[in-house]
Amino acid sequence: MLTVKKKKPVLFIITMAVVASIAVFLGMENSTSIPERPSDTALEFWIAENVEGINWDGHDVPYEMFGGKAYLGRNYPLEWIGAYTELPGLYVIYTITAWPDYADSGEYVTGIEITDPAVTVYGLTVNSSFEEFDALFQDRGFDIKVIKNEYWEQHQAEKDGFCFSLRTGIFTEKSSKKSVLTISAEVSNLDNIVF
Repeated sequence: MLTVKKKKPVLFIITMAVVASIAVFLGMENSTSIPERPSDTALEFWIAENVEGINWDGHDVPYEMFGGKAYLGRNYPLEWIGAYTELPGLYVIYTITAWPDYADSGEYVTGIEITDPAVTVYGLTVNSSFEEFDALFQDRGFDIKVIKNEYWEQHQAEKDGFCFSLRTGIFTEKSSKKSVLTISAEVSNLDNIVF
């Protein structure tokens, strides 16, 4: 009987240690370090924000997509050119998908695309220089990557599955030079869903 009593506390302690380890592991897995929402921004939503249940009335749909939805910011309606619509010259687009994996449920902001210079993110705008962009994100511990060709240049700041990028140049044959500031959250696809 004494042996059983001694084993029960040991078994209990081992069980609790295993449960605590699992809880810590799950907590770490779900607690991604989402970049802090800047106080200076006029964005309606922030990256990785849960927007399930948001009423999107008043937000035009710039394009259809598989595996998610895209919405223009409330102050950026589509422009009608005859019978067709076009993106406004300046805009903010929010991409909504499941997160952190496409197989998960929920609706999260996993992409933000900004062309409006009035919108700031940590004091940066689409008119900021690459030097300002790099310095800001290096100070925040992000890794900087530079991608460029003869038409455009893009600087990306990446950390913990989040990416901020500033891209300047000519993006299509018909476009003039412009700049785009984007924020994205990495979304895994563990089930290899084909969209």
